[in-house]
Amino acid sequence: RVRPPARPIRLAGPCSQLNQALMELGATVCKPANPDCANCPVSSSCQAFALGSPEDFPQKAARPVVTPRILATVIWSHRQRWLLHRRSDDSVNGGFWEFPNIECGPVADPLSSLARWLGIGSNRLEPLGQIRHSITRYRFIQHLYCLTGDEVITPPGGEVRWVTRSELDSLALTGAHRRVVTRYLTS
Repeated sequence: RVRPPARPIRLAGPCSQLNQALMELGATVCKPANPDCANCPVSSSCQAFALGSPEDFPQKAARPVVTPRILATVIWSHRQRWLLHRRSDDSVNGGFWEFPNIECGPVADPLSSLARWLGIGSNRLEPLGQIRHSITRYRFIQHLYCLTGDEVITPPGGEVRWVTRSELDSLALTGAHRRVVTRYLTS
């Protein structure tokens, strides 16, 4: 049996009471599995009931595929200063500062990739640890390497700057790189 389109329900009063009533309705009557449409006070206005398939609602969007990403990051110190790179304005987290890093891909060795990018021998990079973080559907594993020495090499591309520990605290860093500062540069 097909029902005529229902008139919209109009309610007056505090929104909090309406919200509480709708949550109670969803918890006791309009459940995702086995909805009790026969005892529903708003079934005359329900499109799912009118279509005869209340179990099919709500329709959830497919979850995006999780994508792993591997980064290699250099924590570069020289005379009590650390090298930072500013992200381009048109990128994700544009304008934020971070330690120089590259994306390695799923099969590349992060240490070798970072050394090649910097134009130095991999023996100059000391493994420091890893940071794991997520942004939307991306799961990052950020391999951290320490580099010290008097020879200063400029990493390719973008704006770079040597900063003191107090400047590190005042600059806008991405969340993952702020964790690097907190975890590894506390002393």
